[in-house]
Formats: sequence, C-alpha cells, structure tokens
Amino acid sequence: MTEYQIFTVDAFASKPFEGNQAGIVPVPADKPLSAETMLKLAAEMSIAETAYLTPLSSNPGTEPFQTESHFNLRWFTPAYE
Repeated sequence: MTEYQIFTVDAFASKPFEGNQAGIVPVPADKPLSAETMLKLAAEMSIAETAYLTPLSSNPGTEPFQTESHFNLRWFTPAYE
C-alpha cells in the first residue's frame, strides 16, 4: 500500500489552534488516489475540508512539491466532494 503524508493546518488564523482547520494531502502524480479513497480519507480526518494537491507536471529527478507551481486541487468534506 502506498503511503501519503497528511497535514492539518489552521486556515485564516494568525495564531496556532485558531481559524478553520483543514486537511492537506499532497498526492504524487504517479500515485493517484481515487475519488472514493479521497472521500474515505476526508471522512477519517473528520474535519470540515480536506484538500488534495497533485502537481500538473514535474521534471524528472526533482521533488514536484518543492519545484512546481501548478497543481490540481480537489476539496472534500467528510460527506462529499
């Protein structure tokens, strides 16, 4: 099974533990997640929104989440996209 990093951030906040909590999941282009899996992960996170970021392109031998600037973004709540 492929492992993914999952981050929790406080959006719209100037201090930790304030604002709107959101999940962030970087999804490598070569390891896509199905919409069904994204929905299950969002439900497991049990917070208002979970975002999935996938790089639109990448250069071989580089880390796309550090070098790319264009990403596909999908938002899921625990119930639907």
